[in-house]
Amino acid sequence: MPVSSGPLRGDDYHCSQPEPNFPLAWFPSLRFGAIYSVTNAPANHDMISDLVTLRTIILKYISIDGDDIGRKITSCYLSNDVGKLKLISRQIEESTLKIAALLESKGFDVIFRAADGVVARTNTDCNFEELFFVISSCPTNEITFSAGVGSSLREAYVALINSKSNGKNQISNFSALK
Repeated sequence: MPVSSGPLRGDDYHCSQPEPNFPLAWFPSLRFGAIYSVTNAPANHDMISDLVTLRTIILKYISIDGDDIGRKITSCYLSNDVGKLKLISRQIEESTLKIAALLESKGFDVIFRAADGVVARTNTDCNFEELFFVISSCPTNEITFSAGVGSSLREAYVALINSKSNGKNQISNFSALK
Protein backbone atom coordinates (compact mmCIF):
# COMPACT_ATOMS: atom_id res chain seq x y z
CA MET A 1 0.00 0.00 0.00
CA PRO A 2 1.62 3.28 -1.10
CA VAL A 3 2.14 5.90 1.56
CA SER A 4 3.35 9.44 0.94
CA SER A 5 4.15 12.38 3.05
CA GLY A 6 5.64 15.83 2.91
CA PRO A 7 9.23 16.86 2.60
CA LEU A 8 11.97 15.26 4.62
CA ARG A 9 14.74 17.72 5.37
CA GLY A 10 18.17 16.26 4.71
CA ASP A 11 19.41 17.93 7.90
CA ASP A 12 17.03 15.86 10.00
CA TYR A 13 16.75 12.48 8.32
CA HIS A 14 18.96 9.93 6.70
CA CYS A 15 19.76 6.25 6.67
CA SER A 16 22.89 5.08 8.39
CA GLN A 17 24.79 1.81 8.24
CA PRO A 18 23.45 -0.61 9.16
CA GLU A 19 20.27 0.34 7.38
CA PRO A 20 17.02 0.57 9.31
CA ASN A 21 14.80 -2.49 9.23
CA PHE A 22 13.20 -1.62 5.90
CA PRO A 23 14.54 -1.65 2.36
CA LEU A 24 15.97 1.72 1.39
CA ALA A 25 14.31 1.22 -2.02
CA TRP A 26 11.04 2.18 -0.36
CA PHE A 27 12.55 5.65 0.16
CA PRO A 28 14.17 6.43 -3.21
CA SER A 29 14.65 10.13 -2.52
CA LEU A 30 15.27 9.88 1.20
CA ARG A 31 19.04 10.22 1.14
CA PHE A 32 19.14 14.01 0.98
CA GLY A 33 15.65 15.33 1.26
CA ALA A 34 12.89 16.21 -1.19
CA ILE A 35 9.54 14.43 -1.12
CA TYR A 36 9.54 10.81 -0.09
CA SER A 37 7.07 8.13 -1.00
CA VAL A 38 6.81 4.58 0.18
CA THR A 39 5.71 1.98 -2.30
CA ASN A 40 5.53 -1.81 -2.20
CA ALA A 41 5.68 -1.81 1.60
CA PRO A 42 4.00 -4.81 3.23
CA ALA A 43 0.62 -3.96 4.73
CA ASN A 44 1.81 -5.00 8.19
CA HIS A 45 4.98 -2.89 8.05
CA ASP A 46 5.42 -0.55 11.04
CA MET A 47 6.07 2.74 9.21
CA ILE A 48 5.81 4.87 12.36
CA SER A 49 8.60 2.92 14.06
CA ASP A 50 10.81 3.29 10.99
CA LEU A 51 10.22 7.04 10.78
CA VAL A 52 11.06 7.43 14.47
CA THR A 53 14.29 5.51 13.78
CA LEU A 54 15.06 7.87 10.90
CA ARG A 55 14.43 10.95 13.05
CA THR A 56 17.12 9.94 15.53
CA ILE A 57 19.81 9.61 12.84
CA ILE A 58 21.48 12.84 11.73
CA LEU A 59 23.57 13.73 8.71
CA LYS A 60 27.15 14.77 9.34
CA TYR A 61 28.77 17.68 7.53
CA ILE A 62 32.47 18.36 7.03
CA SER A 63 33.82 21.78 6.12
CA ILE A 64 37.42 21.86 4.89
CA ASP A 65 39.35 25.06 4.22
CA GLY A 66 42.92 25.83 3.17
CA ASP A 67 45.20 27.35 5.78
CA ASP A 68 46.78 30.77 5.19
CA ILE A 69 45.75 30.87 1.53
CA GLY A 70 44.69 34.51 1.76
CA ARG A 71 48.08 35.41 3.20
CA LYS A 72 49.88 33.59 0.36
CA ILE A 73 47.74 35.35 -2.25
CA THR A 74 48.31 38.72 -0.59
CA SER A 75 52.06 38.10 -0.70
CA CYS A 76 51.85 37.50 -4.46
CA TYR A 77 49.95 40.77 -4.97
CA LEU A 78 52.37 42.77 -2.85
CA SER A 79 55.43 41.30 -4.56
CA ASN A 80 53.75 41.58 -7.98
CA ASP A 81 54.48 37.86 -8.58
CA VAL A 82 52.09 36.77 -11.35
CA GLY A 83 53.83 33.41 -11.79
CA LYS A 84 53.53 32.45 -8.14
CA LEU A 85 49.90 33.60 -8.05
CA LYS A 86 49.11 31.31 -11.01
CA LEU A 87 50.96 28.46 -9.30
CA ILE A 88 49.02 28.90 -6.06
CA SER A 89 45.76 29.01 -8.01
CA ARG A 90 46.59 25.76 -9.81
CA GLN A 91 47.73 24.06 -6.58
CA ILE A 92 44.55 25.03 -4.75
CA GLU A 93 42.41 23.80 -7.63
CA GLU A 94 44.25 20.46 -7.75
CA SER A 95 44.07 20.03 -3.98
CA THR A 96 40.34 20.72 -3.67
CA LEU A 97 39.61 18.43 -6.63
CA LYS A 98 41.55 15.61 -4.91
CA ILE A 99 39.75 16.21 -1.62
CA ALA A 100 36.32 16.30 -3.28
CA ALA A 101 37.08 13.10 -5.23
CA LEU A 102 38.25 11.38 -2.02
CA LEU A 103 35.09 12.41 -0.18
CA GLU A 104 32.88 11.24 -3.06
CA SER A 105 34.71 7.89 -3.13
CA LYS A 106 33.81 7.51 0.56
CA GLY A 107 30.11 8.11 -0.15
CA PHE A 108 29.94 11.82 0.69
CA ASP A 109 27.74 14.27 -1.18
CA VAL A 110 30.03 17.21 -2.06
CA ILE A 111 27.85 20.32 -1.86
CA PHE A 112 30.53 22.98 -2.30
CA ARG A 113 34.00 23.09 -3.85
CA ALA A 114 35.36 26.51 -4.62
CA ALA A 115 38.44 28.61 -3.93
CA ASP A 116 40.29 26.75 -1.16
CA GLY A 117 37.34 24.99 0.44
CA VAL A 118 35.24 21.84 0.23
CA VAL A 119 32.00 21.12 2.08
CA ALA A 120 30.34 17.71 2.04
CA ARG A 121 27.83 15.65 3.95
CA THR A 122 27.33 11.96 4.57
CA ASN A 123 24.68 9.65 5.86
CA THR A 124 27.09 6.88 6.83
CA ASP A 125 29.14 6.35 9.93
CA CYS A 126 32.56 7.87 9.42
CA ASN A 127 35.74 8.14 11.43
CA PHE A 128 36.41 11.79 10.62
CA GLU A 129 39.79 11.85 12.33
CA GLU A 130 40.95 8.97 10.12
CA LEU A 131 39.47 10.67 7.06
CA PHE A 132 41.29 13.90 7.90
CA PHE A 133 44.54 11.96 8.26
CA VAL A 134 44.02 10.61 4.73
CA ILE A 135 43.25 14.12 3.43
CA SER A 136 46.33 15.50 5.18
CA SER A 137 48.45 12.72 3.69
CA CYS A 138 47.49 13.63 0.12
CA PRO A 139 50.16 15.58 -1.72
CA THR A 140 48.87 19.15 -1.65
CA ASN A 141 51.94 21.15 -2.64
CA GLU A 142 52.67 22.57 0.81
CA ILE A 143 49.06 23.59 1.33
CA THR A 144 47.54 22.46 4.62
CA PHE A 145 43.86 22.28 5.45
CA SER A 146 41.75 22.62 8.55
CA ALA A 147 38.39 20.92 8.97
CA GLY A 148 35.27 21.04 11.09
CA VAL A 149 32.55 18.41 11.55
CA GLY A 150 29.00 18.90 12.75
CA SER A 151 25.39 17.87 12.36
CA SER A 152 24.63 20.99 10.31
CA LEU A 153 26.47 23.42 8.10
CA ARG A 154 26.60 25.89 10.98
CA GLU A 155 28.05 23.35 13.41
CA ALA A 156 30.66 22.24 10.86
CA TYR A 157 31.64 25.88 10.28
CA VAL A 158 31.96 26.63 13.99
CA ALA A 159 34.14 23.53 14.38
CA LEU A 160 36.24 24.69 11.39
CA ILE A 161 36.76 28.08 13.05
CA ASN A 162 37.87 26.22 16.18
CA SER A 163 40.45 24.26 14.14
CA LYS A 164 41.80 27.43 12.54
CA SER A 165 41.91 29.27 15.86
CA ASN A 166 43.85 26.51 17.60
CA GLY A 167 46.80 25.94 15.32
CA LYS A 168 45.37 25.05 11.90
CA ASN A 169 46.06 21.82 9.99
CA GLN A 170 43.66 19.93 12.26
CA ILE A 171 40.08 18.73 12.57
CA SER A 172 37.53 19.65 15.24
CA ASN A 173 34.18 18.03 15.91
CA PHE A 174 31.42 20.36 17.11
CA SER A 175 30.13 17.74 19.56
CA ALA A 176 33.52 17.73 21.34
CA LEU A 177 33.74 21.53 21.76
CA LYS A 178 33.31 22.84 25.31
